[in-house]
Amino acid sequence: MSTLDLADALDSSSEGEREVESCCFDTKDVQEETFQLDEGLDLKVSCGRNMKSVATLVLVVNALKKFLTHGDRALSDGELCSAIMDKVVEEVAVMELSDHSTGVGQCFRKWRSMKGCELRDSAQRDIIHRCGEYKLQAITLKGGNSEHKVTFKMSSYIPTNRGSCSQIVALSIHNNLYMSCSMNNNKVTLNLEECHENLQEIEGNMDRLLFYKITTELDNNMFESVKYPGWCISTSNEHENESMDMCTVDNTTRCTRFKLNPY
Repeated sequence: MSTLDLADALDSSSEGEREVESCCFDTKDVQEETFQLDEGLDLKVSCGRNMKSVATLVLVVNALKKFLTHGDRALSDGELCSAIMDKVVEEVAVMELSDHSTGVGQCFRKWRSMKGCELRDSAQRDIIHRCGEYKLQAITLKGGNSEHKVTFKMSSYIPTNRGSCSQIVALSIHNNLYMSCSMNNNKVTLNLEECHENLQEIEGNMDRLLFYKITTELDNNMFESVKYPGWCISTSNEHENESMDMCTVDNTTRCTRFKLNPY
């Protein structure tokens, strides 16, 4: 059972299950009340925290503020739960992790899918797809051409053996085209792969569709291959209109950080 403690906003695991625990604050004499938000997700409200924990809670609430209404109506319970999952669970769960184990031999089960999002690299270039091609390109779009930007669907997966706490995702665009990794001559490459299979579970060689989503500084995201650890999605630092590809995580000549903007 996953437990979200807004006062702590930290991610850890217990008895093989994901939960958030206090590792920065003194939990002595703390009164807690737990509310079930969704299957596998609880909201734990704690009383008796110190000023530091109150400040943390304020920051979390501010992060959620703009999502509390939709137009002129209040969000439903389900929409509020989704907002908490997107803005707290998803981002904070990755912040505390610096290492992850290889995905080789594991089975991954789909946890949830988020709404459409757009990616923009650290050079402020948008990602586009030209019809009929199996590559994506990073390009600086001029005004009025925003319709060319690719909208991604990002699905989250968890390993069935709970061997990794890193956030694992699959990225797809229209027509069931998924970002996919392959290795040729000791170099990992990135392509789009058409896949119509049921991806509720991914195992074996299909882990080529999965990436560790690692949140770095300033809400930037890096996507490292599950099948080929040490290789991540990147764009050219120097040239426009070049295809997105893979590079080693320590490569400083390519852009490996991306902003993720909900669509």
